[in-house]
Amino acid sequence: MNNYKRIFLLVFLACSQVIAWSQDPTYNSPYSRFGIGDLTNSNQMTTRAMGNIGSSFFNGYTLNTVNPASYSFLTLTSYEVGINAEYSRIKDNLVTENRWNGNLDYIGLAFPLRNYKNELLDPNKRKLKFGMAFLLRPYSTVSYDVETIDSSGVDPIQRNFVGNGGTYNITWGNSIRYDNFSFGLNIGYIFGNITNKQLIGVVGDVVALQDNITNSYNVRGFNYNAGFLYQLMLNEEQRTNNKTVREKKIVFGLQGNLGTAFTTQGEFSHIGVSPALPAIRDTIAFAENLTGEGNLPATFGGGVSYYDGNKFNIGIDVEYGAWTNFRNTIRPEQTLNNIFKVGVGGQYTPDERGFGSFLERVSYQFGAYYNQDPRVIQGQNINNYGLTLGMAMPFFYQQKFSKVNVSLNLGQRGAGTIISENFVQLGLGFSFNDDSWFIRRKYN
Repeated sequence: MNNYKRIFLLVFLACSQVIAWSQDPTYNSPYSRFGIGDLTNSNQMTTRAMGNIGSSFFNGYTLNTVNPASYSFLTLTSYEVGINAEYSRIKDNLVTENRWNGNLDYIGLAFPLRNYKNELLDPNKRKLKFGMAFLLRPYSTVSYDVETIDSSGVDPIQRNFVGNGGTYNITWGNSIRYDNFSFGLNIGYIFGNITNKQLIGVVGDVVALQDNITNSYNVRGFNYNAGFLYQLMLNEEQRTNNKTVREKKIVFGLQGNLGTAFTTQGEFSHIGVSPALPAIRDTIAFAENLTGEGNLPATFGGGVSYYDGNKFNIGIDVEYGAWTNFRNTIRPEQTLNNIFKVGVGGQYTPDERGFGSFLERVSYQFGAYYNQDPRVIQGQNINNYGLTLGMAMPFFYQQKFSKVNVSLNLGQRGAGTIISENFVQLGLGFSFNDDSWFIRRKYN
């Protein structure tokens, strides 16, 4: 194993530990109280900077797990790590709160199962190509601390809602490509623990017991995602006569799943606690080893992109999620809505052949998106939208081509609802490429 692979192995092991403990307990996201929390963005940094257009995106050097059919278009092995930092301002009718949050987004590895160097030397050109990928990332996050006061009765009642935890997804994907058509399948395993608490008490009363209601449970289950890609070549005849002409094509992509099941196990407790003397408590209800089950909804997405070689591409993505079919028997009060997402974006590289200055070799990315959230608060839908920008900056490490991806997301969550949030999210991704895998050597 060379030094390059040792470095990636150490980074992978370190990140595996970080991702398991990456949730910030001080991070306050009120809407994560509902469902299984805030769902994380499934796009990698490159497509995030292009308005999240993952359904119809691929290139030979970048991992894209949104559509697993993209793996068989890889030319080089790609090791990828993504992190983010976010500054946001959240406000309701009375309070405004500023906060910082950061997280490890994903760690992944993707590779073609046949090295392009062997294909260059092979007189028999093969139309079948294969790719594979592995990814570890958060699937959802739960972190909130919300206080409300109800003054409609004789004595004001204070309610505190507190939650933490989340789920993670480890994914193994495979793809097969024949000529211009490819199919891929991701198989994942979702796991994690979530705790939801509700504290209820009379304001200023240190005698009456405070209700402490806790619901803790884990989530376990397999999920999958299938994808298709087809590239329509627009100037194939011209390229046959002149290989220096840039390849122009339109790519059509579909991806989705029919919904998956999960199981839960946890405990429920309802305890009365004295605010003045916490040692004084009365157990009203307690149940352990509770078991349940649930369903994650079917989702379907599609997109189309236009590519002018590696110099320019632009595309649009849409996605539908049937979240009314979400079910969690251990928290049966959850009700969610179906959602719709749309994103548009692209990238431009001034000098795609890499002979110009550094700034000319950088890929500049742009995009915009609109997402509906499945959670409904007091009859109001939660809508999210934003603008994205990014840069993919190339560098060489041990004579290997690699990139640093920087993405900027300016957006708003919950526009027009009782709690709205403006945010600025900065993403940083590292993509290390390697061309030494699966080389069939002629001589030893």
